[in-house]
Amino acid sequence: MWIAIFVGVLIILSLTVAATIVHSKSYYTWSPALVNDPLFSRRIDPKPPFRLTVPRGYDEGFGAADPFLVDGYIFTEIMKEGKGIIAVAESLGESLDFIPVLEEEFHLSYPSVFRHEGIWYMIPEAYQSGSILLYRTDDFPHGWERVKPLADIDGCDSTVFNLGGRWYMFTTSVRSKENMILTTDNFPMGPWYTAVLSPLPREYRGGGQALYHNGEVLLPLQPPTTILHGYGWKLEVYKVNRDLSMDKVTTIYPPTWAGGVHHLSYDPISNQYMIDVRRYLKRQHTSK
Repeated sequence: MWIAIFVGVLIILSLTVAATIVHSKSYYTWSPALVNDPLFSRRIDPKPPFRLTVPRGYDEGFGAADPFLVDGYIFTEIMKEGKGIIAVAESLGESLDFIPVLEEEFHLSYPSVFRHEGIWYMIPEAYQSGSILLYRTDDFPHGWERVKPLADIDGCDSTVFNLGGRWYMFTTSVRSKENMILTTDNFPMGPWYTAVLSPLPREYRGGGQALYHNGEVLLPLQPPTTILHGYGWKLEVYKVNRDLSMDKVTTIYPPTWAGGVHHLSYDPISNQYMIDVRRYLKRQHTSK
């Protein structure tokens, strides 16, 4: 038994050293990419990632993560000085030019954008504020203004969905790592309250828009990381049952040329699926 433990520790140390060496010579960047219907394909084969541009002063190396494909627009997270900011690209083409549309004094990501009764809303990840926050605009895709906190939860990657004519929200507390499903009688304004606590093991978190397929509600979710697998190593898709229990439908692995995938989006208007892929790029070293 002790030999097996020693070998296991040795393997972990070797992998850690190897990862450190790779990281020192490279960095990873997130890029949106279009894919065919990935729901029943374990290994996806996306089109080449888009070429991205962000305004001067923003982190070009980070790229763009958490893409929400909405009415032909792509809402995403870009970075500036270590803080997430919500941006939008106004057209689909070989390249995407992102324009910042929402910035706070705290980190923002996961721009969950949706329209309800003709009004555009957004529930971004804003866990550093200590609340789940609701925004709206009358000048889509720009002009976002904060409406109110929906729940005093440090929720991350909150995903709204409609099941049986009732609205719900899957979210995960950053502090406790517990996930939960909230509901309300007045969507989206609330009040919101907990319908189910811990429908899945701890650390599961949202991984994209709710998908409606053959009368079922499917949620892309990020499983917990492991010692051997870093952040964004795969996506899992779960069906939400009427009693709010959840059953796994499929697992989506990144393409062989990518280092990870952690988000899935679908736009019924354009009938397109989008993921974000993590790619490792070599650092450019310059001699003095």
